[in-house]
Amino acid sequence: EIQNGLRSLGINAQVETGMQNLENVVRAGNPVIAGVFPTGFEADGAHALVIEALETRADVLGFKIYDPAGSVYWQPTGMFFRCFSNIFVRPL
Repeated sequence: EIQNGLRSLGINAQVETGMQNLENVVRAGNPVIAGVFPTGFEADGAHALVIEALETRADVLGFKIYDPAGSVYWQPTGMFFRCFSNIFVRPL
């Protein structure tokens, strides 16, 4: 759905999968839109977040995240992985 939405706005986008792939794309300076299950359970519904950057804080690797609900925060990659749907969209 996100890929089609971006394309309808004239933004070419590609669906990709995998945590390591997501880290590599973001590390290369490309923000992505990632699907997450906020409670950790798919049955509870999905949410989309913008992952802007990979940052290290106090020797812990994490993502700078923009939530369309209105917050910006940093989250360790291990914690993010627990709720990651394994699907993300990257603009091309």
